[in-house]
Amino acid sequence: MKNKLVALLLISAMALSFAGCQGKKGHDRSRDRDNSTQETVDEKVLAEAKTVHDVSYLIEPYDNGLRYSECKKDEDLYFYFNLLKYDEYIKVNVEGQDYLLVCYSYSSYGLTGTKITGVEKKVFDGIMHIEVDLKTETKENEGCFPNSTTCRLILKLDEDIRDVVVSDLNYQEYDGGYVTVCNKMGILDKDLNFVVPLIYDDIFDFPISDNENDPVYYRVCINGVGQGLLDENFNQVLSTSYYNLYYYNPNKYIAMIEHKNGSDETEFEIVWIDGDENVIKSVPGFLECENTSNFYCMDGHLLFCDPTYGPEWGKGVMDEELNIIIEPIYYNVFWLGEGHYNVENFDHETAHFSSTGEQTTDFKPS
Repeated sequence: MKNKLVALLLISAMALSFAGCQGKKGHDRSRDRDNSTQETVDEKVLAEAKTVHDVSYLIEPYDNGLRYSECKKDEDLYFYFNLLKYDEYIKVNVEGQDYLLVCYSYSSYGLTGTKITGVEKKVFDGIMHIEVDLKTETKENEGCFPNSTTCRLILKLDEDIRDVVVSDLNYQEYDGGYVTVCNKMGILDKDLNFVVPLIYDDIFDFPISDNENDPVYYRVCINGVGQGLLDENFNQVLSTSYYNLYYYNPNKYIAMIEHKNGSDETEFEIVWIDGDENVIKSVPGFLECENTSNFYCMDGHLLFCDPTYGPEWGKGVMDEELNIIIEPIYYNVFWLGEGHYNVENFDHETAHFSSTGEQTTDFKPS
C-alpha cells in the first residue's frame, strides 16, 4: 500500500503553511474527494466504524460521468467507485455472482463521451482485456487539456482473473487507500477494514526521504487542533499538537506550536522535540511548511518568520538545531545554490548571504 502522490507547492507566504502534500513513487493512495453532498452525522458513528460497509450508506456516489452495469441490483455497489483510483479495480460478489468494478477515463480534444454503447471483454491467460465503445459529440476544450469522460463499469466475471487491462492500460487490484466519509478521512486495507479510523480532517503521505525503500509516514490533521504523524504501520508517532512538521530521525523532529491567548491572538513557537515529544529546544517564531523551506532553503536549513518584526513578518533562516543563520528581518529569502542566499529587504533591495549567514555584498535595488 505504498504511494506516489507527488506535489510541487509554490508558496508565497502563509497560504499553504498548514497543509503539505508530497509522497513517494509507487502506489498512489490518493482518491478524488467530492463530499459536498455527504450528510453530517455523529462523529462517533464514523470513528467507531470497523469496515467501510458500516458507513457505506453515508458515501454519496459520484453522479458525474457515465455508468455501464451488467448487474441488475447494482445500487449498493456505487460507493465502491469512491474508493477506486483511476488505474484500480475491485472484485465483489452479489448473490453468488462475481463482478468486476473498474473506471475508465476517455480523453479527447474536441470530443466528449455521451453514452456507453457497449463493452467488449475477453480473457487471455487470466488477464481480462476491456474495450469501451462510446458515443461521442463535439465539445470545445476548456483550456489546454483534453476533455475527459469518466466511465464506471460493473462487469460480470464468469471466470477467475489475475489482471485487468482497459484500452491497453494496466490496472491494479485495489489494495487499500484513503476514504472520505462525511468530510472525515480514514485509511482502509485491501479487505476494506479501517486501519486508520474516520477521525481526521486530512491525511497526507509524509515521505521521510527520497529513497523509495524508506517507509512512508502519514501526516494527519484535525481542524482547530493540529497535525500529527503516523508511521507506516499506522501507529501514532506524534500527537496532533503541532503544525508544519519536519522529520530528521525517529528521535528528532522540528515543528511549530500555536498558543492562543485570552485576546484571541495567536503566538507561535518553534520546537525541537524527541520521539517522546519532549522539548529539547524552543524559539519564538512562525515555521514555514516543509515545501516552502525546501524551495527557499539549502538542505538542513529552515525558513521561518518573526511575526513581531515591524508592520510585516520578517523572514529568516535557521538550522535544524534552531540556531539562527539569517536574522528574520527581511522581506524574502531565496536559495541560490552553491552556498549562497539572495536576501531582499523591505526596501526591495537585494544582497547575497553565504550559507553560514555572512552578508557578502551590499544591498542594492532589485
